[in-house]
Amino acid sequence: MSAAPGFAAMQPTFDPCSGWKCVGGQPTHRLRLRVSLPSRSRIDRSQHRRHPMPPTSKSSFENAPYGPLVAVFGISGVGKSTLISHFVREHQGWRVLSASGLLAQMTQIDSGELRRYDRTIIETNQFSLASAIQQKRGTAPELNWLLDAHSVIDNDRELITVPTQVIKQINPDSLIFVQDDPEQILRRRIYDRDRRRALLSSARVEEEQALALQTCLAYSSDLEIVLHRILATDVTTFAKRLLEIVLPEENTGTRRKR
Repeated sequence: MSAAPGFAAMQPTFDPCSGWKCVGGQPTHRLRLRVSLPSRSRIDRSQHRRHPMPPTSKSSFENAPYGPLVAVFGISGVGKSTLISHFVREHQGWRVLSASGLLAQMTQIDSGELRRYDRTIIETNQFSLASAIQQKRGTAPELNWLLDAHSVIDNDRELITVPTQVIKQINPDSLIFVQDDPEQILRRRIYDRDRRRALLSSARVEEEQALALQTCLAYSSDLEIVLHRILATDVTTFAKRLLEIVLPEENTGTRRKR
């Protein structure tokens, strides 16, 4: 299937089960899987600050008075989607945007397939996704928004951090990082039959979560917005933090300038 206009073209496919890279359905050579992770205390922040911003044109929604948007991050299987779903059932006036779901809708390509692309294509698609999120917000500026997103994408060969420039373009009002015990995350991944994920060790999950948190801390520092860290089981604190973001604006009738 060819990518939608404006998105990077399909690359040779990779089968994580067999370890073969294929072009036109024919295996070409064996790949050795190696993941190299940065130290927890030495994340390269330059990749977030200096990533080139693709050229964009000004549009009518650029200065629109959007409702607040909270970006909720967490690695696959942590339970952030469950937290978000529970909150929106109990509170009116919120709309959820799934980053992976929106990108799949835009490209007409399955989200599981999209995440297995190489680094260049994944980063290019993330910038296109940021523009689409802003357009979605412009369709209902009176609503509050929750973005279900990832700061790190695992393409089965390496962990790819989403550049800070992407998050800056989305322009969230606040950030939340959902975390949990690696064993619990691994257990959720095993029992979730709706998503195809590589089954990793709990130590590997712990390192992935550490990198995802470091990346969110870089977002918070570079964009000068608050990052809240919340346990996946703490439904009460999750709701409290979201309402604290919105209620001051509702009481004063003002919104953050954009």
